[in-house]
Amino acid sequence: MPITIQDVTEHRDFYGIGDVQTMMTGDYRQALAKEAFFWIDHHDFLRSTLSGEILAVNREQLDLLIEHLSSLRNKMS
Repeated sequence: MPITIQDVTEHRDFYGIGDVQTMMTGDYRQALAKEAFFWIDHHDFLRSTLSGEILAVNREQLDLLIEHLSSLRNKMS
């Protein structure tokens, strides 16, 4: 099932996530600590909290994801 706007709204309400564009760094850090964006399941897989999608199943994949995020970081202002 596709994720709906209502799903996103409920997720943000549940975790107390405001508008990420105006979120203070400390609030963003708290959201990360509460696993509002990512979590590790019982198989030690990294998953999206909202969708449940598996993002990485081992450290090598996680390292590649971090490497990719770092390359995206360099493109941001």
